[in-house]
Amino acid sequence: VGRCVVPPTVRTPTLNSGGTLGACDGSASRDMNALWAAVPVKNPGPGAQVDLQFWYRDPFSTSNQTTSFSDALEFTVQP
Repeated sequence: VGRCVVPPTVRTPTLNSGGTLGACDGSASRDMNALWAAVPVKNPGPGAQVDLQFWYRDPFSTSNQTTSFSDALEFTVQP
């Protein structure tokens, strides 16, 4: 998967996806509502369209790529 979301980009704190080496069973999540409640100035406001995509590191990837992009998501912020 290539880069689908264009800047501005925001770096999140490090997330651990867990998972078993070589099994592709890890997962990661980010609670945007909690982030926006904790730091209201980052809240784009009701009706805003938000696009996001993880850019992640996987030093043990069997594809010989140590970084990659997740599929992109798009949603509209609700009041």
